[in-house]
Amino acid sequence: MSFFLVFAYCLLALVRPQEYLSFLNAVPIMMLIQLMAITFWLSIKKSWEPFQLKAVIFLTFFIFLSLVPVSLGDAVSQTVQFIAGQTMVVILLSHVCSSSKRHSAIFMAFIMGAVVMGLHAIYQIASDDKVGWTGVEAMVRHDSGDDPVWQARYVGIFQDPNDMGMVLASSLPLLVYFFFSSKKLLVKAGCLAAAFVVLDAVYLANSRGTILAVLSPFGLYLAIRYNLLKAVLPVLLLLPIIVEILPSRFFVSNDESSLERLAAWYEGYVMFKSNPLLGVGMGNFVDHHYKTAHNSWVLAYAELGFLGFYFWMSLIFTSLFGVYKISRIKPAEYVSHGEQVMQGVAREVGLASATFYGFISVLTSAFFLSRTYTFPLYLFAGLATASYLRARAVIPGFSLRPIQLWVFCLSVGFIVMIALIVLIKGP
Repeated sequence: MSFFLVFAYCLLALVRPQEYLSFLNAVPIMMLIQLMAITFWLSIKKSWEPFQLKAVIFLTFFIFLSLVPVSLGDAVSQTVQFIAGQTMVVILLSHVCSSSKRHSAIFMAFIMGAVVMGLHAIYQIASDDKVGWTGVEAMVRHDSGDDPVWQARYVGIFQDPNDMGMVLASSLPLLVYFFFSSKKLLVKAGCLAAAFVVLDAVYLANSRGTILAVLSPFGLYLAIRYNLLKAVLPVLLLLPIIVEILPSRFFVSNDESSLERLAAWYEGYVMFKSNPLLGVGMGNFVDHHYKTAHNSWVLAYAELGFLGFYFWMSLIFTSLFGVYKISRIKPAEYVSHGEQVMQGVAREVGLASATFYGFISVLTSAFFLSRTYTFPLYLFAGLATASYLRARAVIPGFSLRPIQLWVFCLSVGFIVMIALIVLIKGP
């Protein structure tokens, strides 16, 4: 029952019919479903061994501490919201996705959300008034030339074309997984149709970050599977075609949004210098600068300080490291353990690989957005943790070495890198 409720919560968080169907407007349906899910979750067997779970709990604690100097009331209310929308998403998914079928079902919910957003984007841009069935109008920009540029978008937390694009892009590795793991022609045809809708919507979103989020997992796959030269060479050969088909905004580098991004990074660096341990408080970046950071990492260390930033990085990179290591396992090496074990290993390897590349797509998109606390990021962290917990039970001898020291070095290195960029090129 707990899994069914978590599945329903994820589907509602992505499709969001409660945002545009009037009969659902007055019902706090997501909150009620999550409360029921937590109630059932309390009765199931749980493991708290993965460092990802410890990291998200410590992250929540430091979010609270970052807000205490600003307002105790805000600290309590915003921390409670974070627990509901992010912390419990990671914890619930990691514990209820206790089988490969459940993991696949969450993939399906994510894909369903992406397809609905894609169909909405196509309908929205095709409409004369550029309004979708949700009542949301496409975004129009005038900072990339003389002609207006329309960008498709969805509803709720996905009203920004970039947020919608994050879901669209990260659904593609999941569709690739279902296409190659299924032997049914109907499933393969469905995957191709869904991919067509998603890619069309990516084009209509007209977002540079989304394009990179689509390309990054496939480029990384080639780099891992073959080598860097073989990964780059096809892109170079196809560059003339790519230039012709990419959306109009992709190659605009001196528009207003690009110029303001560097200024925001500089302000984030200044905020970190003034509050290096706890930051200026979650959600308070715009109280110190008129625009947000346009980078989830910058936003994290500016608002949460180094302590919160470290645990945010720990959640991300420990999750990534786990599914990456699982994805590199060769099922054939477990033939001596029997056919059933080998098939179980193969399923876990496939799911971990899809989770890894979907997560890479989310993080690529998040690099160009202030989405430190966005739902898709925590959904993939929860799935990655679930994958690790199952791998320990299914794959004989599987274990991971601690990477906390590496995460610490990455945290310091990223802050130093941004500091050097803004000091050299910033105001």
